[in-house]
Amino acid sequence: MSDEAEAIDGGAELARFCADAPLSHTEARGGYGGVHIDPLRRRMFFTELQRTPIIGVAARAAGLTVAKVRAVREADPRFAAAWDHALTQSVDAVESKLLEKALAGDLRAIESVLKAKRPEEYRERLEVGVAARGIIEVDLVPAQVPENTES
Repeated sequence: MSDEAEAIDGGAELARFCADAPLSHTEARGGYGGVHIDPLRRRMFFTELQRTPIIGVAARAAGLTVAKVRAVREADPRFAAAWDHALTQSVDAVESKLLEKALAGDLRAIESVLKAKRPEEYRERLEVGVAARGIIEVDLVPAQVPENTES
């Protein structure tokens, strides 16, 4: 495995990847299909992604489009690993804040935490009951749209 394909496994790794360093050898050669993001925009993207787990918000903060960052993610394994790491940090922070609210007694937060952590017990369910005598037969068929007939 090349050094460019190594996983970004910690904050220090992410910081080094996002630093205002020159483009990697592969990027400088036009590798990854010629798709890359300059170091400043890359750092801006990952800084925002660590704060907010919304790709569009992070892309706009760096002056990029979602399509551009997704293309780079597809092409560059180190960018993809950094993306995953930054997004995990952001989601962990949101989850932590939600848990704090739940522990403080916020009923909506309690419900959200329970649905996420114990979906088998707290997920939304729809139960349908029928009260009838005798045998009921039901045929489930796709809805058919009647043809438009003019008389």
